[in-house]
This record gives sequence, C-alpha cells and structure tokens, in this order.
Amino acid sequence: MRFQVQRQGDREYQEDTLWNGVIGGAQVLMVADGLGGHDAGDQASALMVESLRVCLEAEGDLELTEANAKQWFQDALVRFQEHIVQIEGAKDAHTTLACALIKGQTLLTITVGDSRVYHRSNQGLWRTKDHSVVQMLVDDGEITEAEMATHPEQGKLYRSIGPTKPAKPRVKSREYDASDQVLVCSDGFWEAFSELDLNELLRNSTQQSLDAAADSAALKFSPKSDNISAVIAIGSNSDEESNVSDANDNMIEPSLDISNRSRDRFLIGLSIVIAVILVALVMRFSGEDKSDESLPVGIEDPSQREACLLDGTFLAETNSSRVTFRSIETGEEFEVILPLSEGKYEVVIDDSKGDCSAELDEAEEARLKSKIGNSI
Repeated sequence: MRFQVQRQGDREYQEDTLWNGVIGGAQVLMVADGLGGHDAGDQASALMVESLRVCLEAEGDLELTEANAKQWFQDALVRFQEHIVQIEGAKDAHTTLACALIKGQTLLTITVGDSRVYHRSNQGLWRTKDHSVVQMLVDDGEITEAEMATHPEQGKLYRSIGPTKPAKPRVKSREYDASDQVLVCSDGFWEAFSELDLNELLRNSTQQSLDAAADSAALKFSPKSDNISAVIAIGSNSDEESNVSDANDNMIEPSLDISNRSRDRFLIGLSIVIAVILVALVMRFSGEDKSDESLPVGIEDPSQREACLLDGTFLAETNSSRVTFRSIETGEEFEVILPLSEGKYEVVIDDSKGDCSAELDEAEEARLKSKIGNSI
C-alpha cells in the first residue's frame, strides 16, 4: 500500500514533483525538488522524474542491483540534459532526486541533493545521506542530526542535477521485509520532524496521518514554509493499488512551450499593465481631480460596465516584451517588462466608471492602441 501528499506551503510556486507506481515488478517512489534559486525548478523536477521513469520502463523486468541503479540514473540524466535545453527559461534549471525501488526482499535507493529516503525496519530507522553542507557538518561531528533542519546552512547543496554537469548519485541496496515501511520526501517535509516523529509516522502510516503531518510541517515553518512532498510504501506487494487522496498521483508533465510559472508571471504583469492604463485613462477623461482618493478603481456591479477603453490583439515576438508608458500630462516615461512567450495576446481594458463612451476621444484611443502595439 502506498500513500502520498503534496503541499505548496508558502512558496509562490510548487517546484516539487512526486510520483509513485509499479514498474518492472517493483514499487517505485520518486520525489524531486526543483531548486528555487535557479530557473524553472518546477520544469527540472518534473523532467527528471519523467526521465527516470521512462528509463526504468524501458528495462522491462527490473533487477535491483546497485550497478543497474547507477546505469539507470546515468541514462535518465542523459535524457534530462537533452530535453532541459529545449525548455524556455530553463538554461540553469536544477533539481534534487530521491528514488526508492522495492522488489521482493530488496530496497534500492538513488539520491542526489537533500531529498531523502527513510527505511523503517526491525533494525530501526535508516535514511540516505544528503549532498549538503549541513550533512558534512554532521559527518564531521560539528552539529547533531537534530540541528540540521534549523542550521543557517540548511538548503545549501554541493551536488544537484543540472543541464550540463555530470551528477553522481548515492546508491544503496538494503534488505527489505514485508513488514517494513519506506518514506521518500523533500526537505520541506523532513525538516519539520525528528527521527522519533518520523519513526512513529511510519509505524502507524495512514493517508490521514500523512496528510496531518504535511499540514503540520507547513504550519511549523509558516509563513516561510517550503514545498512539501512525501510518499510512503508499506510492505512489498507491488501489485497493490496505491491509496492516494491528492490529485497529484502522477507526475506533472513538463511543457516545452511555457511553464505554469511563466503563465502566472504573464497574468500578474498583464494585470499590472491593465490597472495602470485604466487609472491613467480614467483620470484623463473623467474630468475629476487626480488627487481625489475616493475615485473608484472598480465597480461592484459588472453590469454597469458599458464601454471598453482599449481592445486589441498584439504580437509578442520574444520572451521579454516591453510596454512603454508616457504620462500625457508630464511626458514622464516608464517601462513594464512582461515575460511572454512568442505568440498573439488579446488585451481588453474596461472602463471602471462605465461612462467613458461619451467622453473618450476616438483619436486618442487609436493613438494609445498604436503606441502599445508598437511597444510590445
């Protein structure tokens, strides 16, 4: 049986990718954490998980050996690096990876970065080692295991998966019993819990307890909580269906056109542009004092909107389109950069007062359309 959970936390975007399923007779659990300090972390994590999944599926029946695991990873890395360069804005995309494969009496782990695999057995709780600064401090005896999560250097990695450099994973094969449990998670999850907490979570694993743990992790570090991803496997029956409450039970496929983050930024930027133009035009044509703070920027009843100030379709030819504004009164100029992908975009601006049709100068409207069309 398998359970999984994912939370966005307080981050602007979800850059973790989580996947679990059965490949070649083995249970496969994967978590990848796109690095937020780099471009397109969400795309990198999704592509790495997809690449390893594709390579595993190509093997047919999986033989879980460390040598095979290293080869599977290298094949996936080649595929990842071939495809990541085709994704717009992903020239410096990096991700971690944690993968657990369970088949018969064998647990095989593959990790890069600080995403982890935990294994609970009658021997206690074991985990993979991170490729991080704080892991080195623990190994050198300078800090304790319990101090890792809150150490100032937490999150600083010396190894990750990127578009050009080679990456050597940690690979470990362990004996596995049908009564054991495995947890694969991102650092946004494990940072919130002690080893005792995680041991107890695995000992009494349910979908409800995993959901509660994820919520607890988000709350503990609020308002600066990280993306949170975790998947648990109980036992070794690879034919058993996973019990998943989230809609994220499959990897989110990366897009070669534009990422969700880019679409979000476009919508945010476009909203800013619309708001600025709207306020400027209302001030210009309403005849009211510009210093009047009571001037409404919106109306509660959409039916009162009777006129459109600006309506046009503009062509974005690059991924960094510029809109230039010039004050009608002062001549002052400023620019707004929109991260658009190439293509055509429709821009429609409604008059918030609903009466501009009687006051708008048609020549001025044409000039504004031309100005914005030439700037984009």
